[in-house]
Amino acid sequence: MPTYSESHFSEVLAAIKAGTSMRKASQQWNIPFITLHRRYHGSTTRRLANEATQRLSGEQEKHLADWVVAQAALGEPVTQPQIRDFAARILRACGDTRPLGSHWTRKFLDRNPQCTTKGSKSATPRKHRIPAPRMFRVDVHERSLSQRAKVEVVYH
Repeated sequence: MPTYSESHFSEVLAAIKAGTSMRKASQQWNIPFITLHRRYHGSTTRRLANEATQRLSGEQEKHLADWVVAQAALGEPVTQPQIRDFAARILRACGDTRPLGSHWTRKFLDRNPQCTTKGSKSATPRKHRIPAPRMFRVDVHERSLSQRAKVEVVYH
């Protein structure tokens, strides 16, 4: 993952235009030479180049990211399945009925690091879970204390 940003590129390109060699600028700002060379000669970022292949438009994705951030600010962070469901609803509203890819949510969160999600939880909270049936030995106090019976405890 690159450690440079668009602001770095604007600084580096300004330095190159001021007379710094491309190789020296590449080493100084720790940007791969080929990346710097391509950007200097007019290529776009991968994100912009691949935007046309994304299912949601940039504006739709921004609205979805804003919704995720707003939910988290309200104290109700959303889960990844909720994000996926909301995106599918947006697509259906636009007439697209194809399902989203298996890695869509992860890639969406990679593209939008400001979005945070809560981890998934079990459908049944721990305090309401029913323990598995167990065998107990229970004293039977009818005739003698020495008689014991096995009783299976069944939870309904």
